[in-house]
Amino acid sequence: MKRNIIRKKFKAISQAPKKVKTKVEKFKLRGKTSVNNKAKTKKVKKTLRKNKPQKIDKPKVSFFSHFAFDKLKKPDSPLLILFIVFVVSGLFTVMDTSLVFAKRDFNNVFHFLTLQILWVIIGTICFAGAYFLDYKIIRKFVLLLYIATLILLVATLFTHEINGAKSWLSLGGLTLQPSEIAKLTFVLYISGNLSQKKTWVTTKQFILEDFLPFAILLFLVVAFVLLGKDLGTSIIIVTVALLIYLFKSSTKNEYIAFTGMFIFVILGGAVMILSQGYRSDRVDVWLNLVSKGQVVDPSGKGYQMEQILLALGSGGLKGVGLGESLQKYDLVETTAANDSVIAIIAEEFGFLGVVFVLMLFLFYLYRGLKIASNVTDRYGQIVAIGIVSWIGMQAFLHVSSNVGLTPLTGVPMPFLSYGGSSLVACMTATGILLNISRNAKKGN
Repeated sequence: MKRNIIRKKFKAISQAPKKVKTKVEKFKLRGKTSVNNKAKTKKVKKTLRKNKPQKIDKPKVSFFSHFAFDKLKKPDSPLLILFIVFVVSGLFTVMDTSLVFAKRDFNNVFHFLTLQILWVIIGTICFAGAYFLDYKIIRKFVLLLYIATLILLVATLFTHEINGAKSWLSLGGLTLQPSEIAKLTFVLYISGNLSQKKTWVTTKQFILEDFLPFAILLFLVVAFVLLGKDLGTSIIIVTVALLIYLFKSSTKNEYIAFTGMFIFVILGGAVMILSQGYRSDRVDVWLNLVSKGQVVDPSGKGYQMEQILLALGSGGLKGVGLGESLQKYDLVETTAANDSVIAIIAEEFGFLGVVFVLMLFLFYLYRGLKIASNVTDRYGQIVAIGIVSWIGMQAFLHVSSNVGLTPLTGVPMPFLSYGGSSLVACMTATGILLNISRNAKKGN
Protein backbone atom coordinates (compact mmCIF):
# COMPACT_ATOMS: atom_id res chain seq x y z
CA MET A 1 0.00 0.00 0.00
CA LYS A 2 2.74 2.38 0.99
CA ARG A 3 4.71 1.35 -2.06
CA ASN A 4 1.81 2.28 -4.30
CA ILE A 5 1.49 5.69 -2.65
CA ILE A 6 5.22 6.32 -3.02
CA ARG A 7 5.11 5.26 -6.68
CA LYS A 8 2.24 7.65 -7.39
CA LYS A 9 4.02 10.58 -5.72
CA PHE A 10 7.23 9.80 -7.56
CA LYS A 11 5.35 9.52 -10.79
CA ALA A 12 3.69 12.88 -10.15
CA ILE A 13 7.02 14.51 -9.31
CA SER A 14 8.68 13.05 -12.37
CA GLN A 15 5.90 14.15 -14.66
CA ALA A 16 5.61 17.70 -13.27
CA PRO A 17 8.65 19.12 -14.99
CA LYS A 18 7.54 17.60 -18.23
CA LYS A 19 4.20 19.40 -18.04
CA VAL A 20 5.87 22.68 -17.15
CA LYS A 21 8.37 22.16 -19.91
CA THR A 22 5.57 21.50 -22.40
CA LYS A 23 3.82 24.73 -21.42
CA VAL A 24 7.05 26.69 -21.69
CA GLU A 25 7.79 25.18 -25.05
CA LYS A 26 4.31 25.98 -26.19
CA PHE A 27 4.73 29.53 -24.96
CA LYS A 28 8.11 29.85 -26.70
CA LEU A 29 6.72 28.33 -29.86
CA ARG A 30 3.84 30.75 -29.77
CA GLY A 31 6.26 33.62 -29.31
CA LYS A 32 8.41 32.46 -32.22
CA THR A 33 5.34 32.19 -34.41
CA SER A 34 4.27 35.64 -33.36
CA VAL A 35 7.71 37.03 -34.17
CA ASN A 36 7.73 35.25 -37.53
CA ASN A 37 4.25 36.57 -38.32
CA LYS A 38 5.31 40.09 -37.45
CA ALA A 39 8.33 39.82 -39.67
CA LYS A 40 6.23 38.51 -42.51
CA THR A 41 3.69 41.29 -41.98
CA LYS A 42 6.42 43.93 -42.09
CA LYS A 43 7.82 42.41 -45.26
CA VAL A 44 4.40 42.40 -46.92
CA LYS A 45 3.74 46.00 -45.90
CA LYS A 46 7.12 47.06 -47.22
CA THR A 47 6.38 45.37 -50.56
CA LEU A 48 2.96 47.01 -50.73
CA ARG A 49 4.46 50.42 -50.05
CA LYS A 50 6.86 49.98 -52.95
CA ASN A 51 4.13 48.86 -55.34
CA LYS A 52 1.43 51.03 -53.88
CA PRO A 53 -1.30 51.82 -56.43
CA GLN A 54 -2.66 55.32 -56.74
CA LYS A 55 -5.50 56.04 -54.42
CA ILE A 56 -8.88 56.48 -56.02
CA ASP A 57 -10.54 58.91 -53.69
CA LYS A 58 -13.94 60.43 -54.18
CA PRO A 59 -13.63 64.10 -55.11
CA LYS A 60 -14.28 66.46 -52.28
CA VAL A 61 -17.51 68.33 -52.85
CA SER A 62 -17.07 72.01 -52.14
CA PHE A 63 -18.13 75.28 -53.68
CA PHE A 64 -14.87 75.75 -55.59
CA SER A 65 -14.90 72.17 -56.88
CA HIS A 66 -17.54 73.27 -59.38
CA PHE A 67 -15.03 75.74 -60.88
CA ALA A 68 -12.56 73.64 -62.88
CA PHE A 69 -9.96 76.38 -63.47
CA ASP A 70 -7.09 73.93 -63.77
CA LYS A 71 -8.66 71.41 -66.13
CA LEU A 72 -10.71 73.51 -68.51
CA LYS A 73 -10.97 72.42 -72.08
CA LYS A 74 -10.57 75.08 -74.72
CA PRO A 75 -13.81 76.90 -75.57
CA ASP A 76 -15.02 77.71 -79.07
CA SER A 77 -12.31 80.26 -79.94
CA PRO A 78 -14.09 81.89 -82.93
CA LEU A 79 -17.19 82.50 -80.82
CA LEU A 80 -15.11 83.93 -77.96
CA ILE A 81 -13.36 86.35 -80.32
CA LEU A 82 -16.67 87.35 -81.89
CA PHE A 83 -18.13 87.96 -78.43
CA ILE A 84 -15.31 90.36 -77.57
CA VAL A 85 -15.79 92.16 -80.90
CA PHE A 86 -19.51 92.56 -80.19
CA VAL A 87 -18.99 93.99 -76.70
CA VAL A 88 -16.32 96.49 -77.79
CA SER A 89 -18.31 97.49 -80.90
CA GLY A 90 -21.38 97.98 -78.74
CA LEU A 91 -19.57 100.57 -76.61
CA PHE A 92 -18.55 102.55 -79.70
CA THR A 93 -22.08 102.29 -81.09
CA VAL A 94 -23.68 103.52 -77.86
CA MET A 95 -21.26 106.43 -77.64
CA ASP A 96 -21.97 107.44 -81.24
CA THR A 97 -25.76 107.12 -81.18
CA SER A 98 -26.38 108.65 -77.73
CA LEU A 99 -24.24 111.80 -77.95
CA VAL A 100 -27.08 114.16 -78.83
CA PHE A 101 -29.53 112.82 -76.26
CA ALA A 102 -26.88 112.75 -73.52
CA LYS A 103 -25.80 116.34 -74.22
CA ARG A 104 -29.34 117.66 -74.34
CA ASP A 105 -30.74 116.00 -71.22
CA PHE A 106 -27.65 115.53 -69.01
CA ASN A 107 -25.16 118.06 -70.43
CA ASN A 108 -22.66 115.21 -70.65
CA VAL A 109 -22.05 113.54 -73.99
CA PHE A 110 -20.60 110.47 -72.27
CA HIS A 111 -23.50 109.94 -69.85
CA PHE A 112 -24.92 106.84 -71.54
CA LEU A 113 -21.49 105.52 -72.45
CA THR A 114 -20.51 105.63 -68.77
CA LEU A 115 -23.64 103.70 -67.81
CA GLN A 116 -23.03 101.18 -70.57
CA ILE A 117 -19.44 100.63 -69.39
CA LEU A 118 -20.79 99.96 -65.90
CA TRP A 119 -23.18 97.39 -67.37
CA VAL A 120 -20.29 95.83 -69.31
CA ILE A 121 -18.44 95.37 -66.01
CA ILE A 122 -21.50 93.74 -64.45
CA GLY A 123 -21.99 91.65 -67.57
CA THR A 124 -18.35 90.54 -67.50
CA ILE A 125 -18.77 89.26 -63.95
CA CYS A 126 -21.92 87.37 -64.98
CA PHE A 127 -20.14 86.09 -68.10
CA ALA A 128 -17.23 84.78 -66.02
CA GLY A 129 -19.58 83.01 -63.62
CA ALA A 130 -21.55 81.46 -66.47
CA TYR A 131 -18.35 80.45 -68.26
CA PHE A 132 -16.49 78.86 -65.36
CA LEU A 133 -19.38 77.32 -63.40
CA ASP A 134 -20.38 73.97 -64.90
CA TYR A 135 -23.67 74.51 -66.73
CA LYS A 136 -24.91 71.21 -65.28
CA ILE A 137 -24.59 72.80 -61.84
CA ILE A 138 -26.50 75.87 -63.05
CA ARG A 139 -29.31 73.52 -64.00
CA LYS A 140 -29.93 72.77 -60.32
CA PHE A 141 -30.81 76.41 -59.64
CA VAL A 142 -32.89 77.30 -62.70
CA LEU A 143 -36.20 76.81 -60.89
CA LEU A 144 -35.20 79.46 -58.34
CA LEU A 145 -34.09 81.76 -61.17
CA TYR A 146 -37.39 81.21 -62.97
CA ILE A 147 -39.44 82.02 -59.84
CA ALA A 148 -37.30 85.09 -59.10
CA THR A 149 -37.88 86.31 -62.66
CA LEU A 150 -41.64 85.95 -62.29
CA ILE A 151 -41.51 87.95 -59.06
CA LEU A 152 -39.56 90.73 -60.79
CA LEU A 153 -42.04 90.74 -63.70
CA VAL A 154 -44.92 91.12 -61.26
CA ALA A 155 -43.09 93.96 -59.51
CA THR A 156 -42.80 95.92 -62.78
CA LEU A 157 -46.59 96.04 -63.03
CA PHE A 158 -46.62 98.43 -60.06
CA THR A 159 -44.16 100.89 -61.59
CA HIS A 160 -44.85 103.88 -63.81
CA GLU A 161 -44.82 103.60 -67.59
CA ILE A 162 -41.77 104.48 -69.68
CA ASN A 163 -42.37 104.84 -73.43
CA GLY A 164 -45.79 103.26 -72.98
CA ALA A 165 -44.60 100.13 -71.17
CA LYS A 166 -44.14 98.96 -67.58
CA SER A 167 -40.95 97.02 -68.04
CA TRP A 168 -38.36 98.64 -65.77
CA LEU A 169 -37.38 98.55 -62.11
CA SER A 170 -35.26 101.31 -60.62
CA LEU A 171 -32.18 100.09 -58.71
CA GLY A 172 -30.44 103.19 -57.42
CA GLY A 173 -28.96 104.92 -60.43
CA LEU A 174 -29.58 101.94 -62.72
CA THR A 175 -32.73 100.52 -64.26
CA LEU A 176 -33.35 96.80 -64.62
CA GLN A 177 -35.63 95.32 -67.27
CA PRO A 178 -36.78 91.90 -65.98
CA SER A 179 -38.28 90.94 -69.34
CA GLU A 180 -34.75 90.83 -70.80
CA ILE A 181 -33.57 88.60 -67.95
CA ALA A 182 -36.67 86.44 -68.51
CA LYS A 183 -35.38 85.44 -71.95
CA LEU A 184 -32.36 83.76 -70.38
CA THR A 185 -33.98 82.22 -67.31
CA PHE A 186 -36.86 80.86 -69.36
CA VAL A 187 -34.49 79.21 -71.85
CA LEU A 188 -32.52 77.59 -69.01
CA TYR A 189 -35.58 76.35 -67.14
CA ILE A 190 -37.63 75.12 -70.08
CA SER A 191 -34.55 73.36 -71.49
CA GLY A 192 -34.18 71.41 -68.27
CA ASN A 193 -37.85 70.49 -68.38
CA LEU A 194 -37.78 69.34 -72.01
CA SER A 195 -34.46 67.49 -71.79
CA GLN A 196 -35.89 64.87 -69.43
CA LYS A 197 -36.62 61.57 -71.13
CA LYS A 198 -40.32 60.79 -70.99
CA THR A 199 -42.43 57.98 -72.36
CA TRP A 200 -46.17 58.13 -72.79
CA VAL A 201 -48.54 55.25 -73.12
CA THR A 202 -51.65 57.30 -73.87
CA THR A 203 -52.41 60.70 -75.35
CA LYS A 204 -53.86 61.80 -72.02
CA GLN A 205 -50.59 61.00 -70.30
CA PHE A 206 -48.71 63.01 -72.94
CA ILE A 207 -50.97 66.02 -72.42
CA LEU A 208 -50.70 65.91 -68.63
CA GLU A 209 -46.98 65.18 -68.37
CA ASP A 210 -45.53 67.02 -71.38
CA PHE A 211 -47.77 69.52 -73.13
CA LEU A 212 -49.56 71.14 -70.17
CA PRO A 213 -46.41 71.77 -68.06
CA PHE A 214 -44.70 73.36 -71.06
CA ALA A 215 -47.74 75.48 -71.96
CA ILE A 216 -48.24 76.66 -68.36
CA LEU A 217 -44.58 77.63 -67.89
CA LEU A 218 -44.65 79.56 -71.17
CA PHE A 219 -48.00 81.20 -70.41
CA LEU A 220 -46.86 82.52 -67.01
CA VAL A 221 -43.84 84.33 -68.42
CA VAL A 222 -45.57 85.70 -71.52
CA ALA A 223 -48.65 86.80 -69.59
CA PHE A 224 -46.65 88.97 -67.19
CA VAL A 225 -44.53 90.40 -70.02
CA LEU A 226 -47.65 91.28 -72.00
CA LEU A 227 -49.24 92.88 -68.94
CA GLY A 228 -46.21 95.16 -68.95
CA LYS A 229 -47.03 96.01 -72.60
CA ASP A 230 -43.84 94.54 -74.04
CA LEU A 231 -45.02 92.75 -77.17
CA GLY A 232 -41.58 92.52 -78.77
CA THR A 233 -40.11 90.51 -75.90
CA SER A 234 -43.21 88.30 -75.84
CA ILE A 235 -42.74 87.48 -79.52
CA ILE A 236 -39.11 86.50 -78.91
CA ILE A 237 -39.89 84.30 -75.89
CA VAL A 238 -42.75 82.51 -77.65
CA THR A 239 -40.71 81.96 -80.83
CA VAL A 240 -37.76 80.59 -78.88
CA ALA A 241 -40.04 78.30 -76.87
CA LEU A 242 -41.64 76.90 -80.02
CA LEU A 243 -38.26 76.35 -81.69
CA ILE A 244 -36.97 74.49 -78.63
CA TYR A 245 -40.12 72.38 -78.50
CA LEU A 246 -39.83 71.59 -82.21
CA PHE A 247 -36.19 70.61 -81.78
CA LYS A 248 -36.96 68.11 -79.03
CA SER A 249 -40.06 66.70 -80.75
CA SER A 250 -39.88 63.19 -82.17
CA THR A 251 -43.40 61.76 -81.88
CA LYS A 252 -46.69 62.38 -83.63
CA ASN A 253 -48.26 63.83 -80.48
CA GLU A 254 -45.44 66.34 -80.09
CA TYR A 255 -45.71 67.54 -83.69
CA ILE A 256 -49.48 67.92 -83.35
CA ALA A 257 -48.99 69.88 -80.12
CA PHE A 258 -46.43 72.14 -81.81
CA THR A 259 -48.80 72.84 -84.73
CA GLY A 260 -51.63 73.67 -82.35
CA MET A 261 -49.45 76.04 -80.33
CA PHE A 262 -48.18 77.73 -83.49
CA ILE A 263 -51.73 78.43 -84.74
CA PHE A 264 -52.77 79.65 -81.28
CA VAL A 265 -49.79 82.01 -81.12
CA ILE A 266 -50.59 83.53 -84.54
CA LEU A 267 -54.21 84.14 -83.57
CA GLY A 268 -53.26 85.41 -80.12
CA GLY A 269 -50.70 87.77 -81.61
CA ALA A 270 -53.29 89.25 -83.97
CA VAL A 271 -55.65 89.85 -81.06
CA MET A 272 -52.91 91.52 -79.00
CA ILE A 273 -51.98 93.83 -81.88
CA LEU A 274 -55.56 94.88 -82.56
CA SER A 275 -56.33 95.37 -78.85
CA GLN A 276 -53.87 98.26 -78.48
CA GLY A 277 -54.18 101.44 -80.52
CA TYR A 278 -50.46 102.19 -80.89
CA ARG A 279 -49.82 98.62 -82.06
CA SER A 280 -52.53 98.79 -84.71
CA ASP A 281 -51.08 102.15 -85.80
CA ARG A 282 -47.70 100.50 -86.37
CA VAL A 283 -49.35 97.76 -88.41
CA ASP A 284 -51.24 100.37 -90.42
CA VAL A 285 -47.99 102.26 -91.14
CA TRP A 286 -46.31 99.02 -92.18
CA LEU A 287 -49.16 97.91 -94.44
CA ASN A 288 -49.16 101.27 -96.22
CA LEU A 289 -45.39 101.11 -96.63
CA VAL A 290 -45.54 97.61 -98.13
CA SER A 291 -48.55 98.21 -100.37
CA LYS A 292 -48.03 101.84 -101.45
CA GLY A 293 -44.32 102.38 -100.85
CA GLN A 294 -44.82 105.43 -98.67
CA VAL A 295 -45.18 106.25 -94.97
CA VAL A 296 -48.65 107.32 -93.85
CA ASP A 297 -48.84 110.33 -91.50
CA PRO A 298 -45.05 111.02 -91.43
CA SER A 299 -45.44 113.73 -88.79
CA GLY A 300 -47.65 111.58 -86.55
CA LYS A 301 -47.85 107.82 -86.16
CA GLY A 302 -45.46 107.30 -89.07
CA TYR A 303 -42.79 109.70 -87.77
CA GLN A 304 -40.34 107.08 -86.50
CA MET A 305 -40.60 104.97 -89.65
CA GLU A 306 -40.08 108.06 -91.79
CA GLN A 307 -36.86 108.98 -89.96
CA ILE A 308 -35.58 105.41 -90.16
CA LEU A 309 -36.12 105.27 -93.91
CA LEU A 310 -34.36 108.63 -94.33
CA ALA A 311 -31.39 107.23 -92.40
CA LEU A 312 -31.32 104.11 -94.58
CA GLY A 313 -31.56 106.15 -97.79
CA SER A 314 -28.91 108.67 -96.70
CA GLY A 315 -26.36 105.96 -96.02
CA GLY A 316 -26.33 104.59 -99.54
CA LEU A 317 -23.73 101.93 -100.25
CA LYS A 318 -20.81 103.12 -98.08
CA GLY A 319 -22.44 105.53 -95.63
CA VAL A 320 -21.75 109.13 -94.63
CA GLY A 321 -18.97 108.27 -92.17
CA LEU A 322 -18.56 107.55 -88.49
CA GLY A 323 -20.27 110.15 -86.32
CA GLU A 324 -21.77 111.99 -89.31
CA SER A 325 -25.36 110.79 -88.93
CA LEU A 326 -28.00 113.51 -88.99
CA GLN A 327 -31.03 111.34 -88.41
CA LYS A 328 -29.96 110.52 -84.86
CA TYR A 329 -30.95 114.12 -84.09
CA ASP A 330 -34.50 113.42 -85.25
CA LEU A 331 -34.65 109.96 -83.66
CA VAL A 332 -33.32 111.25 -80.37
CA GLU A 333 -36.81 111.47 -78.91
CA THR A 334 -37.42 107.85 -79.68
CA THR A 335 -34.91 105.08 -80.29
CA ALA A 336 -31.63 106.21 -81.90
CA ALA A 337 -29.43 104.34 -79.39
CA ASN A 338 -31.55 101.24 -78.85
CA ASP A 339 -34.53 100.16 -80.98
CA SER A 340 -33.29 101.90 -84.15
CA VAL A 341 -29.54 101.57 -83.79
CA ILE A 342 -29.23 99.60 -87.04
CA ALA A 343 -30.68 102.60 -88.91
CA ILE A 344 -27.88 104.83 -87.61
CA ILE A 345 -25.34 102.16 -88.51
CA ALA A 346 -26.82 102.06 -92.01
CA GLU A 347 -26.57 105.84 -92.34
CA GLU A 348 -22.96 106.05 -91.19
CA PHE A 349 -21.59 102.82 -92.71
CA GLY A 350 -24.06 102.25 -95.53
CA PHE A 351 -25.45 99.05 -96.95
CA LEU A 352 -22.04 97.36 -96.70
CA GLY A 353 -21.87 98.15 -92.98
CA VAL A 354 -25.28 96.59 -92.36
CA VAL A 355 -24.31 93.50 -94.37
CA PHE A 356 -21.13 93.19 -92.31
CA VAL A 357 -23.10 93.35 -89.04
CA LEU A 358 -25.55 90.74 -90.32
CA MET A 359 -22.65 88.47 -91.31
CA LEU A 360 -21.28 88.70 -87.78
CA PHE A 361 -24.61 87.61 -86.33
CA LEU A 362 -24.92 84.81 -88.87
CA PHE A 363 -21.47 83.62 -87.82
CA TYR A 364 -22.60 83.74 -84.18
CA LEU A 365 -25.56 81.53 -85.09
CA TYR A 366 -23.33 79.16 -87.04
CA ARG A 367 -20.92 78.68 -84.14
CA GLY A 368 -23.79 78.23 -81.71
CA LEU A 369 -25.43 75.58 -83.88
CA LYS A 370 -22.04 73.90 -84.30
CA ILE A 371 -21.72 73.68 -80.52
CA ALA A 372 -25.24 72.27 -80.23
CA SER A 373 -24.48 69.60 -82.83
CA ASN A 374 -21.20 68.56 -81.18
CA VAL A 375 -22.23 68.39 -77.53
CA THR A 376 -23.47 64.97 -76.40
CA ASP A 377 -25.42 66.17 -73.37
CA ARG A 378 -29.10 66.68 -74.25
CA TYR A 379 -29.59 69.52 -71.79
CA GLY A 380 -26.58 71.29 -73.28
CA GLN A 381 -27.97 70.77 -76.77
CA ILE A 382 -31.34 72.31 -75.95
CA VAL A 383 -29.83 75.25 -74.05
CA ALA A 384 -27.50 75.98 -76.98
CA ILE A 385 -30.43 75.85 -79.42
CA GLY A 386 -32.43 78.15 -77.14
CA ILE A 387 -29.67 80.76 -76.84
CA VAL A 388 -28.96 80.74 -80.57
CA SER A 389 -32.69 81.04 -81.36
CA TRP A 390 -33.06 83.95 -78.94
CA ILE A 391 -30.07 85.97 -80.19
CA GLY A 392 -30.92 85.24 -83.82
CA MET A 393 -34.62 86.05 -83.46
CA GLN A 394 -33.91 89.29 -81.62
CA ALA A 395 -31.40 90.45 -84.22
CA PHE A 396 -33.81 89.53 -87.02
CA LEU A 397 -36.73 91.41 -85.47
CA HIS A 398 -34.60 94.48 -84.88
CA VAL A 399 -33.33 94.64 -88.46
CA SER A 400 -36.56 93.58 -90.17
CA SER A 401 -38.66 96.16 -88.32
CA ASN A 402 -36.18 98.90 -89.25
CA VAL A 403 -36.13 98.05 -92.95
CA GLY A 404 -39.89 97.59 -93.30
CA LEU A 405 -40.07 93.79 -93.49
CA THR A 406 -42.16 93.69 -90.31
CA PRO A 407 -44.01 96.31 -88.25
CA LEU A 408 -41.92 98.35 -85.81
CA THR A 409 -41.24 96.59 -82.52
CA GLY A 410 -39.34 97.82 -79.48
CA VAL A 411 -36.55 95.26 -79.70
CA PRO A 412 -32.91 96.21 -79.07
CA MET A 413 -30.06 94.85 -81.18
CA PRO A 414 -28.14 92.24 -79.16
CA PHE A 415 -24.80 93.61 -77.85
CA LEU A 416 -24.98 96.79 -79.96
CA SER A 417 -27.96 98.71 -78.56
CA TYR A 418 -27.93 100.77 -75.38
CA GLY A 419 -29.51 98.90 -72.50
CA GLY A 420 -27.90 97.22 -69.52
CA SER A 421 -30.38 94.41 -68.95
CA SER A 422 -30.23 93.23 -72.54
CA LEU A 423 -26.43 93.43 -72.60
CA VAL A 424 -25.97 91.52 -69.33
CA ALA A 425 -28.44 88.84 -70.44
CA CYS A 426 -26.68 88.39 -73.80
CA MET A 427 -23.22 88.30 -72.20
CA THR A 428 -24.33 85.72 -69.63
CA ALA A 429 -25.98 83.61 -72.33
CA THR A 430 -22.78 83.66 -74.40
CA GLY A 431 -20.82 82.60 -71.32
CA ILE A 432 -23.09 79.58 -70.94
CA LEU A 433 -22.77 78.81 -74.65
CA LEU A 434 -18.97 78.87 -74.41
CA ASN A 435 -19.24 76.74 -71.26
CA ILE A 436 -21.17 74.15 -73.24
CA SER A 437 -18.59 74.31 -76.03
CA ARG A 438 -15.92 73.01 -73.62
CA ASN A 439 -17.90 69.77 -73.33
CA ALA A 440 -18.48 69.45 -77.06
CA LYS A 441 -16.61 67.10 -79.36
CA LYS A 442 -13.77 68.65 -81.27
CA GLY A 443 -14.77 70.10 -84.62
CA ASN A 444 -14.12 73.16 -86.73
